[in-house]
Amino acid sequence: WRSSPSETEGYPYQENYQKYSQRSSLYNIAIVADMDKSSKDENFWRSSIIYGALERDRMGKYSVQWTRERIIKSQLNEGGRSMELSDLCNFQDQLYSFDDRTGMVVIIEEDIAYPVALLMDGDGKKDKGFKGEWCSVKDGKLYIGGMGKEWTDQQGNFVNNNPLWVKTIESSGAVSHYDWYYNYNAMKETAGVKSPGYILNEAAVWIPSEKRWVFLPRRVSKEKYDAKQDEYRCSNIGIAASDDFRVLDLVTDVGPMRSTRGFSSVKFIPWRENEIVVLKTEEVEKTSTYIMVYDLHSKQILMEETLIPYDIKFEGIEFI
Repeated sequence: WRSSPSETEGYPYQENYQKYSQRSSLYNIAIVADMDKSSKDENFWRSSIIYGALERDRMGKYSVQWTRERIIKSQLNEGGRSMELSDLCNFQDQLYSFDDRTGMVVIIEEDIAYPVALLMDGDGKKDKGFKGEWCSVKDGKLYIGGMGKEWTDQQGNFVNNNPLWVKTIESSGAVSHYDWYYNYNAMKETAGVKSPGYILNEAAVWIPSEKRWVFLPRRVSKEKYDAKQDEYRCSNIGIAASDDFRVLDLVTDVGPMRSTRGFSSVKFIPWRENEIVVLKTEEVEKTSTYIMVYDLHSKQILMEETLIPYDIKFEGIEFI
């Protein structure tokens, strides 16, 4: 890992990160919910966005406070489902999210989520919405990626490779589709996983100063997919990859290992790329979400897994 850029170099990240510096100790954040079937209200579909702040003390430890909640709404749906928002990214100084049922990309303003793009599955020439799971900003484009695992039935039998695609949205709104079959399989190999084993990704971020990706897989399994067992296959590893995915490194022990609690979103602290804030979700018995801060250099936990006091699943975090 290279150290953070100096302030004289400028900061190579999204516009909203420019408000922070190496001296910052208070960071405003937002988290967004994927409420699955519970997102349906009487006349609309909804999600929840919670605002808060991370505070860094003189010892480099973090704490979190939550300040307010907003319910965001939409009437667009696919098959009676919508607003199951999977991640959160600040792109062009606006807060973007996307629904993993309809493929709808939205900008969130106050309590409204208005559509700006529609992503279709796989190569974009399908009649089903794309199930996006993670997002990051790279080279002035918004990347939205699938889970990186083949779509299978409940018993793990192959259906299609549509979740191995990645979409980009340019500042003009133009959408492009990229087959990441090689990239996702390179990550599997790095983690020592061979088919029918799998890796399932929901948390990824591009680090401009490092010029590489960091993925924190939600699930890692050397066994064939099984819907019931999948909930117990969460991981605590990370994978760092060069832009072309030809140089990859395994990052071990990213926080505690809990087989039912997996990564759902990750962002780097502005000006402190080695420090990451992550969300981890759990869906066994009850739905819970935790927030943690971790130092990839020292492998130290800078804020222990802290329960977010809402009984819903949060799948996106961003600095605002």
